[in-house]
Amino acid sequence: TSGLKRPKSLQREENMLPLGQLTEDRKLAEAYRRCDALLFPSRFEGFGLVVLEAMACGKPVIATNISSLPEVMEDGVTGILCPPDDIRSFVIACRKLADNPEILRQYGQAARRRAEELFSEDLVIPQYIKLYEKLVRG
Repeated sequence: TSGLKRPKSLQREENMLPLGQLTEDRKLAEAYRRCDALLFPSRFEGFGLVVLEAMACGKPVIATNISSLPEVMEDGVTGILCPPDDIRSFVIACRKLADNPEILRQYGQAARRRAEELFSEDLVIPQYIKLYEKLVRG
């Protein structure tokens, strides 16, 4: 394969813990549960499923303020949004959460609530059905 489908190798740093490919939902959810927060400095993003997965596991997110990410998460409530390519902002955000366990906990709880209240299957599936019915009727 080529392009975005090709696995990319990263230079391993001393403080990195490689997880390998997490292809099973159970392993992915466990990885989210073991982390403190999700750092997601994406430059190009569609919906932000990774962000939503972490939020559903009760994890705050530090992400780039691009595309749909501000719609999925709420800056200062479920995590922290940073300008694209602004490494300093990401470092400050990481330190803020690492140095403030109460904020980390609050953001994680709010993230879980937001994922459930806005993106749960019970809410989204009926909306899709309603949309499809409207499209079929013309």
